[in-house]
Amino acid sequence: MWYTGAHGAYSRRTSNHDRCGERHGKPLDDLINAGTTETQGSLALIESALDLVVIDFQDPAFGPAAAGVLTAEGVPLSGTAINGSATTPTDYELRDRDDVIVASGTVSGTGPITSLDTVDLTSLTWTQPTS
Repeated sequence: MWYTGAHGAYSRRTSNHDRCGERHGKPLDDLINAGTTETQGSLALIESALDLVVIDFQDPAFGPAAAGVLTAEGVPLSGTAINGSATTPTDYELRDRDDVIVASGTVSGTGPITSLDTVDLTSLTWTQPTS
């Protein structure tokens, strides 16, 4: 499971390979922790190009990789939904500290989100090649 929380469980189905894993030789964690505008990167759950909720990561976002697997630090993390009316997210974006998308793709799952809901991120892992 990629994301689990009070509003359901979502799994990553596809990803934008131009923006995920290692880009220009940098691992995902380095990309998320880049930038200076905010103090941390974030995960956005989206439907129809509209952010339903944005959950801020800790700094750093992930712990050390183990066999190519990154695990989010500090979970559970939460965010307050800014949009939605019983809306199920269809996409996700991982963003750096300057709100630049470093990974994106589609998600599948259950559990609608409504504006002002508290959405909890109880686990998040990312697998990328070790070489």
